[in-house]
Amino acid sequence: MKHLYSKVIITFVFLFGIGKLSAQTISNVTPSIGMEGTTINVAISGQNSNFQQGTTTVWFNQGSSTIYASSVNVSSNTGLIAQVGIPYGTPLGLYQTNVQDPIFTISLANSFTVVANPNSPTIVNVNP
Repeated sequence: MKHLYSKVIITFVFLFGIGKLSAQTISNVTPSIGMEGTTINVAISGQNSNFQQGTTTVWFNQGSSTIYASSVNVSSNTGLIAQVGIPYGTPLGLYQTNVQDPIFTISLANSFTVVANPNSPTIVNVNP
């Protein structure tokens, strides 16, 4: 009887997908480079994710520096486009990509790089 009970439990677990749970991950960030002083659209793909329009947020962080997406357009539970404005003066280098959906917060280290803009703003005239 105990053996039959175990088989029933195992069958139930696999039939309803409980045994198939996998880790939620970010699988791709494109483009993976952004220039300070620009606004870009960043496509982010996830695996086993639950992205949902209106409830998914995106940000990039490096130490105490954080860049938040100004908008997020979810195309599926595994794909989204984040509009990201990178202000001048943002610390350069590698950033971690973070996506928070209604269930999980998933991150991918060293997945986005902020580079210097060769055309930094300059004052060209002062009057008077």
